[in-house]
Amino acid sequence: MNISWITDVVLLLLTVNVVGMLALVALRLIRDRLDRRRAARRDAAVQALIALVIAPAPPPLDAVAGLVGDARLMAEVVLELQVLVRGPDSMQFR
Repeated sequence: MNISWITDVVLLLLTVNVVGMLALVALRLIRDRLDRRRAARRDAAVQALIALVIAPAPPPLDAVAGLVGDARLMAEVVLELQVLVRGPDSMQFR
């Protein structure tokens, strides 16, 4: 009985599994890096918008000009400002 083809199939499946896991790890690292960048941009945007509201003289809009076209980031900024103004209870669904 020749079982070499069974061994070949098992090794192929293990290889595919390992490559799939490596791809998942790589995607997770990339997503984490992008999330950290977006968090830094979100914090900068929140600080810039707070400065726009608080400042007696309006500062230049260069700080928030880079946010044009980033709808997800602006939605996060609006939600963060909402929580800042209304408190954490405002995020609960009614």
